[in-house]
Amino acid sequence: MIARYGQLANLFLKVSDLLLMVCALSLAIVLNYAPKARVPISEFSIDFLSTRVKIANALLCAAMLVVWYLVFNLQGIYRSHRLSKFTEELREICRAVFLASLTLLMVAQIGAGQLSHFGLPPVWR
Repeated sequence: MIARYGQLANLFLKVSDLLLMVCALSLAIVLNYAPKARVPISEFSIDFLSTRVKIANALLCAAMLVVWYLVFNLQGIYRSHRLSKFTEELREICRAVFLASLTLLMVAQIGAGQLSHFGLPPVWR
């Protein structure tokens, strides 16, 4: 028998987790590189969001989202934790975020010479 209750809530949690990761990445880029651009953070963030996106960058972002989803799913983030201790759940979340950050670091190192301008610093281009 297929459990159908809670599927919409699980989908919402999965999408919100991925959106939070993308927002955290964008915020880190804006806060880290806006002072070097010598423009206010608000102008830099608008410029960052209004840059044209090339297909290679969009595919790389989509691949990162898939990898993040797989990491979160394999770490058991989306399983029920009603009967587990808070520290165990926190440990799973920290492990999943660490692995997702590690994949982001690997993608940044692999794509350092291949990425085109995406409003990113020269290290990412």
